[in-house]
Amino acid sequence: MNETDAEHEIDDLLPERPSKSAVKREFAAIQALVRRLAALSAQQLASLPLEPDTREAIAAASRLKRQAFVRQVRYAGGLLAREDWRAVAAAADAQERPRREAVRAFHEVERWRDALVAGDDDVLAELAARFPAFDRAEALRLARAAAREADGERAPPSSRKLFRYLAGFVDGG
Repeated sequence: MNETDAEHEIDDLLPERPSKSAVKREFAAIQALVRRLAALSAQQLASLPLEPDTREAIAAASRLKRQAFVRQVRYAGGLLAREDWRAVAAAADAQERPRREAVRAFHEVERWRDALVAGDDDVLAELAARFPAFDRAEALRLARAAAREADGERAPPSSRKLFRYLAGFVDGG
């Protein structure tokens, strides 16, 4: 057996290690997760599958500012790296999903309202097709009133009424 064969045998016995770049990317992801977790309420944080010392470190980070926050995030990230941080991320995503869905629905209703006020008939047809209880005449009346009131500096009352009318379809539709 020559020297290169011996080296290949040794290489085959050693476990495959991730690259330095992969390790850095993973730790950056863990730190980003710690920042997200630090923004959660104490009740939300308590419901996540975390070790007590990691939970305390994340809670402490939420109370800090500037460089102290950065240092605490690094510390909490080191603790979190020892746990199944992907499971923690999945649990945090599941907690945040209802809020993200509510924000998405709010933006969709805003888009509908703005399009109706601008006179977009395509949105009117889309809403009528999507929601059987949608009253085109009522929506048009509110949209026209909102368009007339849009010249003022305050949000027009008809625009708010139109928004509430459309939001009713997202909530109950």
